[in-house]
Amino acid sequence: MKLTVNNQKKEYKQELLDVEFSQRQSGIAVAIDDVIIPKSEWSDTLVTEHADVAMREITLHPTKLSSGGIEENPPITVYDTSGPYTDENIEIDVRKGLPRLREQWILDRNDVEVLDSITSEFGQQRMNDPKLDHLRFQYNHKPKRAKEGANALEKVKGVAEDLTWEIFRDTLIEQAEQGVSYFTIHAGVLLRYIHLTANRVTGIVSRGGSIMAKWCLFHHKENFLYTHFDEICEIMKKYDVAFSLGDGLRPGSIADANDAAQFAELETLGELTKIAWKHDVQVMIEGPGHVPMHMIKENMDKQLEECHEAPFYTLGPLTTDIAPGYDHITSAIGAAMIGWFGCAMLCYVTPKEHLGLPNKKDVKDG
Repeated sequence: MKLTVNNQKKEYKQELLDVEFSQRQSGIAVAIDDVIIPKSEWSDTLVTEHADVAMREITLHPTKLSSGGIEENPPITVYDTSGPYTDENIEIDVRKGLPRLREQWILDRNDVEVLDSITSEFGQQRMNDPKLDHLRFQYNHKPKRAKEGANALEKVKGVAEDLTWEIFRDTLIEQAEQGVSYFTIHAGVLLRYIHLTANRVTGIVSRGGSIMAKWCLFHHKENFLYTHFDEICEIMKKYDVAFSLGDGLRPGSIADANDAAQFAELETLGELTKIAWKHDVQVMIEGPGHVPMHMIKENMDKQLEECHEAPFYTLGPLTTDIAPGYDHITSAIGAAMIGWFGCAMLCYVTPKEHLGLPNKKDVKDG
């Protein structure tokens, strides 16, 4: 019996494939009532005040009575939601799509607005609605990165000085419970390192690094991400989240590459790596994006030594600052070199780096 059922399923599936192939070849939909909805046919349309509703009449098998007789069952009528593709009296050109039958009915309700062009404003609002996080993350199994401070800063209306460890901790837990794979944590930006950036050409270019530097200077206290690092590790271990230790003092130009601020932070990241490993938490180290060719090996060697060969990943690095629009090329040069010297992961750079947001072609070129 099981074999018979399986054979019937295979034959039924083949019928569907044959119909689909026929549609693709001709571009015209054919009547497929007998394949998709057997033992049924279109019935009279139910006409209402606002819309015509298609109905379908389903044929029922007769009932076998205990006496041995047969009792015929009348057909039943249900709403037909299969659309016009199952109406044998309608020919549909799949290239043109369905007619806009409901458009006028929708407009007559006076509860919608016709836009001149497509807008993503509603989509952006929905995307930022935290009540929908469980829908966004539950079925998306790709690695997800959360930048430390992003949501926490929103909770204090963008005022970095108002951040607290408690707000940050709660945000960390919220995002971990959403299924984030790894956090970028700028715990290496220490109060005593900030003055080392004073004579830089481009200062502090990392957003997370600048937030924590501003907080440290305002309160004249040590970075709370550093002082509470053990507690952060406990959260990371509980939710099986990895560290991306951010380089908040990375150089923003080749003139600042491999300076005292960058390497001081790198040494601290090595210290934090050991603490994370003690808690059995995985770690990778963020690397810089602007390093001239003759300094790349020094940077890579320093990272391997100070961070105990924890995986290092870099945005390029760019080997020159004078080629906006061609940063996918200058970064590829640096990436090839630092990859040879021991870098574990490379972040690609698009031609729009430093200029704007990339489009599909920019991503492909990158």
